[in-house]
Amino acid sequence: MTVQLPREGVLQIGDWLVQPALGRVSRGDERRRLRPQLMDLLLLLAAEAGQVVPKDRLLDEIWAREAVAESALTSSIAELRQLLGDSAQAPRYIETIPKRGYRMIAAVTAGAAQADGPAGALPAAVLAGRAGVPAVAARAGGMPP
Repeated sequence: MTVQLPREGVLQIGDWLVQPALGRVSRGDERRRLRPQLMDLLLLLAAEAGQVVPKDRLLDEIWAREAVAESALTSSIAELRQLLGDSAQAPRYIETIPKRGYRMIAAVTAGAAQADGPAGALPAAVLAGRAGVPAVAARAGGMPP
């Protein structure tokens, strides 16, 4: 299913405060901007924290309207790891599951406290998928989360 990922609220992924609406992650005084596809990729992995997200699903949901090779996913994961200070050899955030996909291994907490805006708007939108409830709305159909 093709999805549109939530862009409101905040969540904590490991040491990083994720602010989808601002397109950034921050840790202490450190702030980093993420392009929209990287943010979508991060949010999808966070929505399925602890679960293996198959490569085909990531390609379908993040690059739904584009014909891309698997290398686009691989390079985006590498870019995301670099932004988060993560490593494929000793992962703290994103684990590669060979021949299958990727898994968010860092702790994910919705509604983390922050200075730039309200907290708590993301649990239903992002973390609901962990309980078997659709975490995001369909792009074409506009289904509610």
